[in-house]
Amino acid sequence: MGILVITVLVAVLALVLAPYDPYPIDDRGPRSAPPSWEHPLGTGSRGGDILSEVVYGARVARLFGITAAAAVALLGAMMGIPCGFLGGAVDSTIMRFCDVLFVVPRLPLMILLATYLRMTF
Repeated sequence: MGILVITVLVAVLALVLAPYDPYPIDDRGPRSAPPSWEHPLGTGSRGGDILSEVVYGARVARLFGITAAAAVALLGAMMGIPCGFLGGAVDSTIMRFCDVLFVVPRLPLMILLATYLRMTF
């Protein structure tokens, strides 16, 4: 919870915390410089301060995280409410669809394991 609070605070206070503009237009800063007192995380290939980019990137990360959580909650409610009220065939159909969605991320790993185990035995 503490890490979440810290990242939200960094995202909200990005204008105050970022020492430099994360998107320099002139590109005249030191390119690919190592960390120093002036640039604690160094600079990128275009001369932008990496610490400023990370601080501003926290905003985008929080926005995507909140959006994804809201989308999952909405989708779960849209699928769960009919299952709870109707039950029976509707519940079974929606649950089989969910089971397929749960298997898809692990399917490539299962295929690789099946191929490897078949070759070794």
